[in-house]
Amino acid sequence: MQKLLIPAAAIAGVILLVGLIIATGGSEKPNLGKRAPEPKAPPGVKMLGTGPMDATGMTTSLPPLDAPEWTDIGGGLKSWDVKVGDEEGVLETSDKVHCHYIGWRKDGVSFDGSVARGEPADFPLNGVIQGWTKGLPGMKPGGIRRLFIPAPLAYGTQQKGDKIPPNSDLVFEVKLLRIERKAN
Repeated sequence: MQKLLIPAAAIAGVILLVGLIIATGGSEKPNLGKRAPEPKAPPGVKMLGTGPMDATGMTTSLPPLDAPEWTDIGGGLKSWDVKVGDEEGVLETSDKVHCHYIGWRKDGVSFDGSVARGEPADFPLNGVIQGWTKGLPGMKPGGIRRLFIPAPLAYGTQQKGDKIPPNSDLVFEVKLLRIERKAN
């Protein structure tokens, strides 16, 4: 009877493992494929973008800083469109953003990100660091953009928490999920 229990336990373990792989979408990157609930537009607001509310297509490691895909857009701020969005609307500075993002210091240390939390972020674009305010307009929902933000357009000489020292250049990857715009 013991000989039958060992194979049965092994089979049960394999079934459990396969179930976990299926449940997580087979991803080694937690939360990248997890869909967030659809945001509801308040009265007088138009929501642009209809794609999935997940972080699919994003990386989890610092992109190469010497890659030829970087484009200088002024003041040391650089952008790299990994994927151009194909949804309705173009992001403007006055819009509210619904996005997933990951942030790194130049040394590769990730200091923040909505992907790790498993929930998209939403905020007014004109209420964040200058690098985002200047580097994200023009994106369409579904797009993924990388930003290299020099310290003066990030937090400058300020220490930000325990992970961003003063005068830190920062790198972000942002997936624009939705644009929230006041209706005309």
